Amino acid sequence: MDAKGPFRAEESRSRLSAFLEVLRAMMAETELDRLLGLLAREAPEVLEAEESRLFLVEREKGELYSQPPWGPEVRFPIGQGIAGQVAASGQILNLAEGDLRPPLEVEGLESLPKTLLSVPLKDRRGEVLGVLQVLEKREGPFSREDERLLSILASQAAIVMENFQLDRSLRASLERVSKLLAVSRAINAEMDLDSLLAIIAESASALLRADRSTIFLIDRTRGELWSRIALGLDSQEIRLKMDQGIAGEVVSSGRTINIQDAYRDPRFNREVDQRTGYRTQTILCMPMRNKRGEIIGAFQVLNKKGGTFTKEDEGLLDAFSSQAGIALENAQLFEEVKKAYAELKELDQMKSNFLAAISHELRTPLTPIMGYVETMLSGGMGPLSLGQQRGLEVVTKCVERLKVLIEDLLTFVHMERGAIDLQRQGVDPSRLIRKWAEVFSVRAREKGLDLKLEIHPDLPEVWADEKELGKALSLLLDNALKFTPTGGQVRLAAHLVHGSQLTVDGKEGLREPSTVNRELHRDFVEILVQDTGIGIPATELPRIFDRFYQVDSSPTRKFGGTGLGLALVKQIIEAHGSQVFVESEEGKGTTFRFYLPV
Repeated sequence: MDAKGPFRAEESRSRLSAFLEVLRAMMAETELDRLLGLLAREAPEVLEAEESRLFLVEREKGELYSQPPWGPEVRFPIGQGIAGQVAASGQILNLAEGDLRPPLEVEGLESLPKTLLSVPLKDRRGEVLGVLQVLEKREGPFSREDERLLSILASQAAIVMENFQLDRSLRASLERVSKLLAVSRAINAEMDLDSLLAIIAESASALLRADRSTIFLIDRTRGELWSRIALGLDSQEIRLKMDQGIAGEVVSSGRTINIQDAYRDPRFNREVDQRTGYRTQTILCMPMRNKRGEIIGAFQVLNKKGGTFTKEDEGLLDAFSSQAGIALENAQLFEEVKKAYAELKELDQMKSNFLAAISHELRTPLTPIMGYVETMLSGGMGPLSLGQQRGLEVVTKCVERLKVLIEDLLTFVHMERGAIDLQRQGVDPSRLIRKWAEVFSVRAREKGLDLKLEIHPDLPEVWADEKELGKALSLLLDNALKFTPTGGQVRLAAHLVHGSQLTVDGKEGLREPSTVNRELHRDFVEILVQDTGIGIPATELPRIFDRFYQVDSSPTRKFGGTGLGLALVKQIIEAHGSQVFVESEEGKGTTFRFYLPV
């Protein structure tokens, strides 16, 4: 019997415990720099190495960089050195003493280490976010097990990093909504047109951190642009020819112009500066339109404080210029803005609820991780090799759960962008349906459900975006499987129907798409997802496509999720020119269907 066996087992147990403790600490971290510092500090201990190095990708510059507290102060191109090669290829690189010799480079080190293991940090799309290295294994070369442990650490770190990025994006979106709410409040309080535009210009300067703002209106009688509001210019009137200067080009072309150095741009007219004594440096100018989309003037902000105008600034200014155009065009401005204010307020609340729900869900997977760590430390999992395997399986399940939650966050961001940009082409509905049926077949069998296919032979192609249409199908199938108990059936069907056959059957919640009304002479492919699940109460049907809405919204609800799936289905199908039909009866099941023109 090997006398070292017990010692090796205890060493493996200690190593695995340390590994799981690092995972738990990473998941609990709330600041990115602390997370990266934790990863760089603990990775060598887990792998029994001397040191580690962590590099992040800066995609815009095509570089890798590192900085304290999680690495040396260094920056170099992707593709250069060992870390650069790993970032470029996305592959693990495990080098031993015989492999590490010139011309190989380890950025930031004067001499090559004896052993080095580099793994990429990849997000859920497989995009490399950075590179994690450990150097100088204390005994021998890095093993396959070392590669696997370090890859799991890197993968978990990438998930948390991506979550941080999403959180920042959501916070920025919330801040933007708050800014628009503040402007809406100011507009609601002021009905005088000149005062209203002055408030908008002043708000734009403050929120975009600009020095001055000017609103140019078209004087079609004289063929000129003239300033209605010139914040910071002592109310001096400015008049320009319709095709003169930056504002003239914006009005003529209908395009936004963002200039970083006005005096180097030949389109800039220096006459106003010469007359007023002002020095223009940066300019953001965009057209102002009325409700019919007609250009009625230009909104211009000057001299961004501390830099240049960004895409976010363009979006914010676009909102302001739209408000000004509506103010000029619509005598019922007060009622419209009141409605917009209420909608923005509701959106703000929904986002708050969403973030609260996701925060709760993200914390849930930490419980089993912590539980298994405690069990392993107490020796309650039996022989170490089996305990190690079971512990890692639990970790894997928790990681998969987090991936699902991150998908929900990404769905929210996707929906915030508004209309879907479809890439249409001829799509074979039979092939698409069979593909997604196969994807969900394993889950159906595991739950004891009968996933039934009914596809009309020789279905013609439909004109659609295959990726987005597949997403809608997957969401409907996921919904059906989730709400159908064991022993039930989910039916996925596709049939060819003529427009004249499509009628409203009067059932509550069933609406006929406008496309069908206009094109009854055409053939359509009807796609149907039907289940024998718990059904939807008739009173809830009108709201099931609302974002974040769930029939059971209580904290103790049986079925998880964030309430975004059906809202995204609706958005995708409506982008294709159709609508989603729904029929449901409590205790008997639900049917979703939609029609795509051949």
